[in-house]
Amino acid sequence: MIKKTLLLLLPLLLLSCEGPTGPQGPAGQNGNANVKAYVFNNLNWSEIGGEAFVSGQLSAINAGVLSTGAVLTYASIFDNNGSEVQWQLPWTVVEGTYQENVFMMYSTGTWYLTNTASDDLPTLYEDIPKIKIVVIQGTSGKKEMVNPNISWEELVARYPNMETIEMN
Repeated sequence: MIKKTLLLLLPLLLLSCEGPTGPQGPAGQNGNANVKAYVFNNLNWSEIGGEAFVSGQLSAINAGVLSTGAVLTYASIFDNNGSEVQWQLPWTVVEGTYQENVFMMYSTGTWYLTNTASDDLPTLYEDIPKIKIVVIQGTSGKKEMVNPNISWEELVARYPNMETIEMN
């Protein structure tokens, strides 16, 4: 019986042996292969029942991203000088009792952009010719913690090598 026990324990003892720790490897370069911006141009908005909406497909919005990653959306609008600026969604305008909202929803492989207004006459969508959807893959096994109020400029500074992919 003792011989059998030793024969069973011997492989475990051999497999659990450790040698000295090796030297630290070289520092890796700052990367962000897990961050991509998808640009959707020429949005084809529809108006039904006091809402304007548009939707599209994006396979990068997968179950892994929804559970451990992050998705941020920026509307490309033009300021009074004709310069393109990135406005993070959701976008809300309040003037007295009037309120108008543009917000994004996601499900696996699909995005939905909606514009609502308290008077059922949404207009903000008319100023949104394209959007940028930033998909950040989770790498830690936990939900990626990204400031939901990060500006486009801050995002580009944080991920300087972010890949931009034109979708249409």
